[in-house]
Amino acid sequence: MAKRKRPTKASQQNDLMDDMKTFIRTEGLRYLNARNINSIGIGRKISAKGPSGAVCIQFTVDRKATAEHLEGMGSRFIPAQFVIGDRIVPSDVIERRFRPGWRPVTEVTLEKAERKSRQKIVAPGISIGHRRGTAGTIGALVYDRANGAPLLLSNWHVLQMKEDDTPGAIGDEIVQPGPYDDNRVSDNVVGKLVRSHLGFAGDCAVASIEGRGFRPEVYGLQTVPLRVGRAELDDVVMKSGRTTEVTRGIVTRIEVQTKMNYGEREEIIGGFEIGPHPDDDADREISMGGDSGAAWMAVDPDTGKAIDVMLGLHFAG
Repeated sequence: MAKRKRPTKASQQNDLMDDMKTFIRTEGLRYLNARNINSIGIGRKISAKGPSGAVCIQFTVDRKATAEHLEGMGSRFIPAQFVIGDRIVPSDVIERRFRPGWRPVTEVTLEKAERKSRQKIVAPGISIGHRRGTAGTIGALVYDRANGAPLLLSNWHVLQMKEDDTPGAIGDEIVQPGPYDDNRVSDNVVGKLVRSHLGFAGDCAVASIEGRGFRPEVYGLQTVPLRVGRAELDDVVMKSGRTTEVTRGIVTRIEVQTKMNYGEREEIIGGFEIGPHPDDDADREISMGGDSGAAWMAVDPDTGKAIDVMLGLHFAG
């Protein structure tokens, strides 16, 4: 009779991670119904010295409070630990708020950067927006499955949301660069809004390309998004955005469900969270307003350069 193999430590960790993902997907909405809780995901427990390394169910809240004040502020009690599968998993609560990242930062120079100028050849990493919006970033060049037409991929709130926080409509004109970077919108039309989605599966939209050339290589990264991957904890990632340009970070939470306010509507968006890379300048922001829509790309651990695997679109900060 063959001996039954004992599960390895790696397989036990994988099983636990699968159980935690299931917990988030089945229990997450129950916690997000509380007004004060704005996200839930899988991360590493944070202490005063930084992440401790212990994987946990991590919540973010608008404001921390003692147990007796939770009901009055529309929140609910978050246990210190959960029993998931047959393991005890700690929780972590962080005070943090999120908002869509389309609001551009104040300009500090009169010289207009190439990313924010009208380009005859459009590419991922440069400015784009709704005709009556502000400015975000082209994330990738994609192709329509039905007819093969090239399309520009960015966020819903970049391509469909207007500056007054009201939504536009399919068929609306899209401009490159976004109106915040050049208000001659009639001269800068690059196409029309073709399709969009705002909900648990993401904050995304695509626009046609009319009267311009295009190239798929991400500006500043020298890579072309060809594949889609799933982010995991501690992955190194890199993006090229309209505002902060090329930056990198570390995946700090996965399976994240974030409650976002989009003016006239509130939605829960699924995704992952990125923090600063520990080897980079601690004072440098890895994203700011205007970077929304930029594609976060996987990084080759040997070369430190972005590869052709897109993990998601930047949508909030």
